[in-house]
Amino acid sequence: AFSICTTERATTGRTPDAHGIGHFVALDPKTGESLPVTSDLRKVRAVWDITSDAGRPTAVVGWWATWPPEKIHGWVVSDHLMYHFLFGDGLSLGDPTAKTWPPELEREIAPEVVRPDAIGRKEIAPFADVTDADLARPLDLSDDLSELRWAIATATTYRRVGLDLWRHEKPAVELVYFEATDSVSHLFGHL
Repeated sequence: AFSICTTERATTGRTPDAHGIGHFVALDPKTGESLPVTSDLRKVRAVWDITSDAGRPTAVVGWWATWPPEKIHGWVVSDHLMYHFLFGDGLSLGDPTAKTWPPELEREIAPEVVRPDAIGRKEIAPFADVTDADLARPLDLSDDLSELRWAIATATTYRRVGLDLWRHEKPAVELVYFEATDSVSHLFGHL
C-alpha cells in the first residue's frame, strides 16, 4: 500500500485519508470483487487537473489510478494501456474501453506500444541471463520471467509514448510514471 499511497500523495499533495486511495485495489460496491483502483476514487484534484485548469497543456503517461482517463487540457495515457499484474493476463488490444484522453490518442500511439512477448534476450540481458527455452515459455504472470518481460514492455512503451508526446505536442507539463522501477522492486526484491 505504501507505493500507491505515495504515488497519489505526489499526485495530489494530500494524504490517503484526504485523497481517498489507500491501496492498489478497491472493492466494487456492487459485487464486492477486488478491482484495481481507478481515477473515480480520487477525492481531490490531481496536479494535472490544476495545471490543465490553469490553461497549461499537460501530458500524463502511465500514472497510477488514471483510468478512466480524465478530460484535461492535454493528454492522458492511463495505467490501463499496458499490462499489469492486477489485470490478470493483461488487457486485450481489442478492449473498447477508452484508455486515453482524448480517446483517439490510443490509436495514434498504437505504434509505440510494446507487448511483453516482443521482449527478447537483448532487452532482458541487462537484468537476467535467459535461454531460448526460457523465452519459448508462454507468458504467464505467475512466472518471474513473464513478469520481467511485462515490466520492460510497460517501461519501454511509456518511455516511447512520453517522448512522442513531448516531441510532437510540446506539453507545458509532462508526468511519466515508470512503473517498472516500482514493480521490479516489489516483484523481485525477495530474490
